[in-house]
Order: sequence, then C-alpha cells, then structure tokens
Amino acid sequence: MIELGQSRRVQSCLRAVAAAVLAAAITSSGSCAYAQVPAPEANAGDETSANQSAPEPAPAPEAAPPVPSVGPEPLDPAAPTAFTRFRQLTRLEANLESSVTRYRHPGSKQVVALVAAIHIGDPSYYHELQAELDRYDLVLFERIGKVGEEPEDRREIFTLFAELQHEISKLLEFAHQADGIDYTRGNLRHSDMSLREFEQALEESAGPQIIPLLDDRAARWIAPIFRFGMAMTKEMSKSDPHFANRMRWQLGSLLGKLDRVALELQIGDIANPDDVIIGLRNAYAWEIFRRSLSEGFQRTAVFYGAAHMPDFERRLLESGWVRVEQTWIPAWHIPVPAAPEAPEESAQPALPPEEKQEDL
Repeated sequence: MIELGQSRRVQSCLRAVAAAVLAAAITSSGSCAYAQVPAPEANAGDETSANQSAPEPAPAPEAAPPVPSVGPEPLDPAAPTAFTRFRQLTRLEANLESSVTRYRHPGSKQVVALVAAIHIGDPSYYHELQAELDRYDLVLFERIGKVGEEPEDRREIFTLFAELQHEISKLLEFAHQADGIDYTRGNLRHSDMSLREFEQALEESAGPQIIPLLDDRAARWIAPIFRFGMAMTKEMSKSDPHFANRMRWQLGSLLGKLDRVALELQIGDIANPDDVIIGLRNAYAWEIFRRSLSEGFQRTAVFYGAAHMPDFERRLLESGWVRVEQTWIPAWHIPVPAAPEAPEESAQPALPPEEKQEDL
C-alpha cells in the first residue's frame, strides 16, 4: 500500500513529467536543439546562410498511413489566430493538429508562413511537414547551437530534456521531429542562438523562465524526480492496454489550447513573452528574418515550435503583414481501438475524459 507521503511524491513526479512534456512538445527547450540532427556544412564566413551542399540524409522513419491536411480555412480578422487545436472527430477519435498560417506583405507581395511544429508526433506528420517546407524558397529553423558547437557543451538540463522527449516518444508511440525532418535540405537556414549566446542570455536574464531549473546543479537535483516519474508512468502503462491513447488524449487536449499551456508553464503573455526560451530567441530569429527580406525570397517559412508562433505573428502584424490563409496538419491521431469484451461491472472506457471535448 502506498503511504500518503509516497503518493504525494508520485503525483509531484508525474506533474513534473507532464510539465516537461508540454514544454518539450511545443518549444525546443534545448532538447530538440541537440537531437541527432546532422549539422550541415556552413559557407565560409556565413553561419546563417542556406545550405549549398549537403550529405546524404538519414533514411526517414516508416510513415504511418497519411492523414490529410485540413484547409485552407477562412480567417476571422477579429479573432486571435490558433496555432494548435484538438479536434474531436468521433466520440473516441481525435487529432491534435498544428497550423501553417500564411501572411502577405501588401507592398513587396512576399509571403511568409508560420509553420508551427510539435516536436513529437506521428511519422505521417513529419512527412507532411517536410512536403510543406519543400514548397518555400527559404526555411528559417530553430536549433540552439550552431555548426561547430559540440553537444557536450550543453547544460545537463538539456540532456535530461532530450532523454525525456525520446522516452515519451517511445511510450506514446511517436516519432521525433529530428528523425522525421531532413535538415540537410538546401533551402534551410539556421536561425537560432548559438550555445554561448543562449548561455549568456540565461545568465543575464533576471525574469522567470518556462523551466526555471536550468543550471547544472538544479538539473542534477531534478533528474531523479523526472526519471522516477517516467518509471511510474511506464509501470502504469503496463497494466492499461489503452494507456498511449489515454495519454495522447489528455496531453493533446491541453496542447490544443496554447493559452492553457502558457498558464501551465507560467509563460505569462504568450504573444509578448519576456523569457529567454521563447521571447529572446524569437527576437533573434526575427532579426534574421527581417534581414532576409532584402535577399528577394518570395516564399519564406518560419519553422519553430508552436509556442513561439503567437509572438512571431504579433511582430508580423505590427510590421504591416496581412494574414491570408491557414491550413492544418494532424500531428497526433488517436485511433482508439474497441475495448475488449468484459463483464459490465469491470468494463472500462477507452478514454478518461467524461466531459465533451470541443473543437477550437
């Protein structure tokens, strides 16, 4: 029997795991930055230029049967833009979807798309994202750390987040973005901080962060809690044949509403964040985007985690860009199988939520 203190510890661990999963799913939080992404060769003297030559890409993971994108859909100029949504299809079937939102500048007629990413998802999701990215002349992508910076230079918390991200991917039968997107494509341009820039920004920042435990000492303290939480989660999954679907539903319904995620992660104003992981990195990427406009690219994509997109959109609208259309790509599908036959008194629902799930 679990003692009260143990029960509280288990709950705390599971909450820590859930918060980390939320952060890792929609911001890089350093983990996506250091995943097994082959570093492209940089042009001499230009670390941010698009790739000119690239090694053979790693084979893509086997794709699940594709789920078609939705859209384009009409945009209400007065309504805030959603970059993720949880869409219930039937009583026991749903999608977590991310958006591609396109904007046009009335003067130059250039088009920019905010391609919102969820960093863990179904293999078919990354096949669709790759096809979308291939449509653009220039793709500005996130990854903390530039060519030549060694992964071992990173803080321990990032190693922990990468480990957690991959464990959750296995547990919920997801692929990882780093394995599903070809970062050697010639139209990709790194548009994020270097390791040293990021470290310096963290040291100089006095404000709250999404994950406040970013120094190595704190990472060593929190690591056992995360790992204990993961161990408890794995144990629970062994006794529940619908565990992956339950967790997908619960996490997906939360990730489908970025304002709720912002509250969970204590981001504050997600459209004007003042932290380092979203706010300062967005400012850095925005300057790279702004400078790229003079290069004459007609179609540019900003490929960042979904949590970064409200701030990017604010910057675009304040600079005179106009929203023109939006499409949706299913990232997580919940194909809940029929529950096995069981006596009435022991029958369990395939999914936990009792309340009606609403479309966004």
